[in-house]
Amino acid sequence: SLYWSIYRPHVIVRHIYSLFLFVFFFLMIRRPPRSTLSSSSAASDVYKRQLMNYTKVPYTLSVRTMDLGGSLEWTMHSFPRGLNSHVLGMAWTSKYGYVGFTPGTLQALNTRIPLDGLNLGLFSARDVVSDGLNEAGLSCGFLTLTEAKFEKLNPLKPNHNLFSYSVCKWALEQFETVEQVADALAGVQVWWGSKLHFALVDADQNMLVVEYLDGERQLRFDSNDDTHGFGIMTNEPAYDWQIRNVQHLEWKRTLARSAVSIPGNFYPDERFLRVHLMKQAIERTAQPVGYREAVAKAVAIVNTVTVPMGDIPGTDSGSGSGEGSGDHTQWGVIRQHDRSNATYLLRSQTNPSWRRIELGQLDLDQGSPIKSMQIEDDPWYLDVTNNFR
Repeated sequence: SLYWSIYRPHVIVRHIYSLFLFVFFFLMIRRPPRSTLSSSSAASDVYKRQLMNYTKVPYTLSVRTMDLGGSLEWTMHSFPRGLNSHVLGMAWTSKYGYVGFTPGTLQALNTRIPLDGLNLGLFSARDVVSDGLNEAGLSCGFLTLTEAKFEKLNPLKPNHNLFSYSVCKWALEQFETVEQVADALAGVQVWWGSKLHFALVDADQNMLVVEYLDGERQLRFDSNDDTHGFGIMTNEPAYDWQIRNVQHLEWKRTLARSAVSIPGNFYPDERFLRVHLMKQAIERTAQPVGYREAVAKAVAIVNTVTVPMGDIPGTDSGSGSGEGSGDHTQWGVIRQHDRSNATYLLRSQTNPSWRRIELGQLDLDQGSPIKSMQIEDDPWYLDVTNNFR
């Protein structure tokens, strides 16, 4: 009987083990405040995100890197349309196919534990989409914000309680524009203390920053006009502080005999300023004239915030930081937000070659299977030995 199948001993053991992995996984990726000085082995999640403002070519490109210690590894998936999603009581059916990163394995207790197949019924590891791009050109990424405090769970409306780690999955599966996402967020309660904020970009070059501070939702539409918004997002402090910090930098540049140094560390505020200065210089003096050049300049921005493997100076890494050891760039992506040709370029920590995924070439029709790709696979170089003529 169904009752017996649920309560057979080996089934009970499997459910207990899965529950342990579920709890341990979220304890590992929920980052402690930076003021906590300990030898914690918690994963260190640091993200950089920016939208290029190209005026001479019709390309909407954005880039991002994911920085983390070695505890968590990621898997890339293609998700078709028509999926029925059930995440901790909230349910919906996907309208758009997309590609996205989800947790693959977790290093714990001297063992690498597989997470990709973890499914507790009410929740699975594939419900945690850290970054992705759907076929309508909408991207979503979650980024660490240690001061984040989400809304409270509403037990009377379980289908309106959106798990914070699943915000990007929910957005990528249902929406085409950032305005649609903003409107829909007004009807849900985003909960769980995950210390995150979110950046979304659509095919119309609109950028939305979503933060939860003191239990209140804050939405910011980044105009990317180089005055009130800069198309950039990193981590703490919160978005409004980062904007004021750039505006203060720009004020310094208006002064007589001004000289402004380029910040060189990998802390969030310095990355924000460095990307701004580099991005601004490209947009003002070196607008690309073709697609290849547009991508090359986006790669240059990615390179300025890519952290090598190891305990690198100028990062919030190391045994005394509360961030764990070895905070570095695990992967980087470039997104082309094009409704007719949405494209995702990616590279990883030991495979620096850029690999392209054209969503229009994937089988994203309803009923198609979810497919997976290991991001460290594929040739990591292009052999040109025989190209001499």
